Amino acid sequence: MTPACEPQEPLIIGFKGSMSSDRCDQVGPDIRARLAEPREPVVFDLNDVDFVGSSFLGLCIYAHRQAGDHGFRLINVCPMVKRVFKIAGLDRILAIE
Repeated sequence: MTPACEPQEPLIIGFKGSMSSDRCDQVGPDIRARLAEPREPVVFDLNDVDFVGSSFLGLCIYAHRQAGDHGFRLINVCPMVKRVFKIAGLDRILAIE
């Protein structure tokens, strides 16, 4: 008998405020380093985010690619921010809740 696969706890990364290019320049290197070899699903929690710029969209695409089969999703996305993802066409490839 083979052991059942247990679901992995996700890596949840929370963001606050405006995710402008300056802010992404500050947090991006740490996040990219952490996601270099993901071992679990990756979740970006945007509960306290009121603006996302193109640099943040790029960071989300990077996270999505790195997570691969483990999975990547965005949670707690406000309607205004969700609209940015939709305009960019990323709502078709990213799981946005």
